[in-house]
Amino acid sequence: MLPELVDTSTMQGVFGCFLLWTVFYFLVHAFNYSQTPEWNCRIVTLFHGILVTFLCFYSAVVSGPWPFDYIAQKNTPFHNQIMIISLGYFLFDFFWCLYMGAETVVMKAHHAVSVLSFAYALYYNLCGSEITAVIGASEFTNPLVQLRWFVKQRGRLHGTLAVLLDFSLLCAFWGSRLIVGTAFHIKVQTNPDLYLFVRLGGNAFYIISVVFGVGMLKYVVNRYFLKRRNHVEE
Repeated sequence: MLPELVDTSTMQGVFGCFLLWTVFYFLVHAFNYSQTPEWNCRIVTLFHGILVTFLCFYSAVVSGPWPFDYIAQKNTPFHNQIMIISLGYFLFDFFWCLYMGAETVVMKAHHAVSVLSFAYALYYNLCGSEITAVIGASEFTNPLVQLRWFVKQRGRLHGTLAVLLDFSLLCAFWGSRLIVGTAFHIKVQTNPDLYLFVRLGGNAFYIISVVFGVGMLKYVVNRYFLKRRNHVEE
């Protein structure tokens, strides 16, 4: 039997955070009007990545419980707070992508899986440990993604900073999402108490991570080892 559902204040919190992220974007756009909408949206994304990475790390390491040992269990209040903040952001960013026609199909699928996973965990008040661990590992690499994009927009793709960002992003992504992430994925998926929706969502998110990771590795190999300088930027 599923745990007791959370109260309606959770949905109010999600809607409130969605409004806050949306207002934050328009404020950034107002004060940084000389830049494109995507540039300003990525500033919001950068802020969310830093904030949620810190919160998820604090939840897993400091306040507990440790995600590897707390699977298919009820959410703590802190889990719910993190997911409310992130769900509000992902709703904002997903609608922004749809409105602007931006991002790839894979990225839109990533957002859709994130939104559905957060919504499920909040609605049923369970599996917050697994989901906040995954989103923390995911957002850990986000600041590097955004910084690399800003450098690219400034036309500085061939300097030392660009090289450092490329290799830092590759190592951080593979380390957090495809090494530690694989160990965590196996631990979660082999738990007999895991609910079907969470099992399917975890597999979908892992497949998306593998697609991103392979794409990054191919880019770095082509650019720095096969010397294909005209390799298409992603």
